[in-house]
Amino acid sequence: MDTHQQRRQKLTSLFGNTLFILASGTRPQRTHSVKYKFKAHTDFKYLIGADIDGAIALVHKSKTQLFIKADGKDWDDDSFIWGASQLQGHDIEILKMTDFDEAFLNLCSQSDRLAATLNTHAQLDQKIFATLSFSQMHRQMKRRSPLMLCDSKALVGQLRAYKSEIEIAHLREANRRSSLVHNHLMQKNLVGLSEKQVSLWIEKAFLEQQIEWTSYETIVGSGDRSTVLHALPTEKIITENDLVLVDAGGEWESYCADITRTFSASHQFSQSQKDIYQIVLNTQKEILKLCKPGESLLHINTLTKEILKEEIAAQLGAKVTLDEMKTLMPHSTSHWLGLDVHDTAPYYTDNGEAIRLEESMSFTVEPGLYIRPSFKGLDKYKGLGVRIEDNVVITKSGHENLTSAAKEIDEISKPTP
Repeated sequence: MDTHQQRRQKLTSLFGNTLFILASGTRPQRTHSVKYKFKAHTDFKYLIGADIDGAIALVHKSKTQLFIKADGKDWDDDSFIWGASQLQGHDIEILKMTDFDEAFLNLCSQSDRLAATLNTHAQLDQKIFATLSFSQMHRQMKRRSPLMLCDSKALVGQLRAYKSEIEIAHLREANRRSSLVHNHLMQKNLVGLSEKQVSLWIEKAFLEQQIEWTSYETIVGSGDRSTVLHALPTEKIITENDLVLVDAGGEWESYCADITRTFSASHQFSQSQKDIYQIVLNTQKEILKLCKPGESLLHINTLTKEILKEEIAAQLGAKVTLDEMKTLMPHSTSHWLGLDVHDTAPYYTDNGEAIRLEESMSFTVEPGLYIRPSFKGLDKYKGLGVRIEDNVVITKSGHENLTSAAKEIDEISKPTP
């Protein structure tokens, strides 16, 4: 039994009489004659294990049916045929898309709930909603009780919260290769380059590491733009006195790295830059100590803002309120990490309590300080933004930090001449 078959069996044993409707997605059109590169919906990839354009899988109890394009009319692309052929010999029945409607209605009549990859395949969404209508339920399925519907992520995400050894190995490798790229970048002199040039260098370096996909669109923010959370690279030229915030990660075997480093373009921090950087680094080190079984990401986020507030008071002699901390760090400290850079595991239990960390859960740890020019206070530090982001996985007694990119000030800066 392969990994994906085990996942399907576990999922259907957990969620009883649920029909999972998993669309791989379709290649969106880029221009009238060119399509974008294809990547399957992550729930489809997690349970089926293949990137097949335009496919739909029905998973119900021990039965999995995979429906692919009916013929080869799309003469310049037979990847859907090749991809499906790789699944032969498993517990998957390969069928043509023309057989989908009958099979779908038949399984709906045997199920109590539908879990679908919504907003992935517009025609499929319409078919699902039409099937749930009163007239369809009574005319074609002859049901008395209504079918429930939910997004597949709500259920599949509960499995995806726990990473297997092979998944952790993929996360580890994604981090190793992505960390190498960050380390090489931090050795470069970026003065005189544009943010876009830096971004292009990063993505070229990913390709050299055999990383086909970035986990997300690369972020490069220099100078005042380091205070912008998701600063997409511009033609702004990086100057000698700029801090540069780079948030970039690549995928390995579809598993994501999500790494942020902030450094001086000229490799020499000013005292103000060093002050803010050290506050964020000290905070991250304290938060990493809390990454162990029994903790929660909600508690970690609350403590991060409290530690940052205390560090600002101790290092800068300035008092900021917790409300002001929401402006200085407007994002959470952590998010789940896996097949998606913001993986789909839940953050709360059915009772509304914060999920407690357990062995094999993986997530980011990314404290930051963003002192925007409009912030009232900390005038000496306005325009400085620092984020330091590592990826961790929980172990039996603590955590493993998967990220090896340098982050100590003496590692990423040159001594003042």
